[in-house]
Amino acid sequence: ISGKKKSAGGAASRPWKSTTTSAGPRYRVDRGHPLVAALLGQLPDASKPALQQLLKLLEQTVPAEQIWVDVADNHGHGTPGYSEFADAAITKEIEGFVEAIRSHTKGKDRLACLRDIQACEIFSKPAHVAVLGMMIDEAEE
Repeated sequence: ISGKKKSAGGAASRPWKSTTTSAGPRYRVDRGHPLVAALLGQLPDASKPALQQLLKLLEQTVPAEQIWVDVADNHGHGTPGYSEFADAAITKEIEGFVEAIRSHTKGKDRLACLRDIQACEIFSKPAHVAVLGMMIDEAEE
């Protein structure tokens, strides 16, 4: 199972991948995802092994079965993600991701960074689409 999900606007990427093993579903952080790669790229080499160990620990202990139960108990609704944040908070978060990507990619242009972020599933909610749309319009000017 891929970490990608099709949306009306194209492919949306998730910062995690899911797989099914004989022991059940497993979830892994997608280290190739633009936002994850940007963070990893910003860390000093000496810090990367510690973060990799933490990610591996989290991946091995994610209570996948409990998450399924919680979603089912909540009538199929998962966590709201960023949907509860105001536009200013969304903009601040996106700006942080833009800077992380630009730093990791040695100056990737702002518009390309915003498009990478736009492809992330968590930013596909209406409030995010609107904020990202405004930010992309400004970057295109």
